[in-house]
Amino acid sequence: LIDADTCSLFGFYTKTVAYSTKFKSLNDMFEAAHEHGLVNELSNVVVKRLIGIYYSTFVKVFQNRKGKCPQKLFIQLSKFDIDSIFNTLSEVKHLDECNLVFVISESVLNEIVEKDIDRAFKLLEVFKTKNYELCLRIKDRDFPWTRELYQLFDYFLFTKHINVSREAVETSSSFRAILNKLEIYNKPIISVGVDTKSDFKV
Repeated sequence: LIDADTCSLFGFYTKTVAYSTKFKSLNDMFEAAHEHGLVNELSNVVVKRLIGIYYSTFVKVFQNRKGKCPQKLFIQLSKFDIDSIFNTLSEVKHLDECNLVFVISESVLNEIVEKDIDRAFKLLEVFKTKNYELCLRIKDRDFPWTRELYQLFDYFLFTKHINVSREAVETSSSFRAILNKLEIYNKPIISVGVDTKSDFKV
């Protein structure tokens, strides 16, 4: 992830792929793990691997230079491991030295809120009390829940595949409409898939 103002490296957005298996995606693996009561085990493997690579490749390098790694690691959470992530983190070494941001998709947030909005607030607040940052991965331009809920997020992330009036985002004007909607929250906005000069200027 690149900071648009300074053009410096801001962080790393992780994408975990299930390869050499019969599963089409990591979410499919978590669904199977959930059915067999193995979510914690799978989460341990994925999260520890991601943080381990981040620590050895970047954090340790800055430590050798007597500094702290400024780049953040964005880790995506599924609806299956969002409740168990703290059990996994309790077993991760060098956690205090890492700069972690947990990414929650809008679909996962909606599912939690629809079941129990009070639980959604409490769950997000736990992340905040433990000094972790949160990022909401946006799918649609509408924000159906209370402003207070969205304020708990430190970042908003979207891709060019956001649904805008049933059409994919393809123009700068569409990007700006979404940015204007997010502006009231006064939080950094991350865009994945910006590949044209006009989109970057937005």
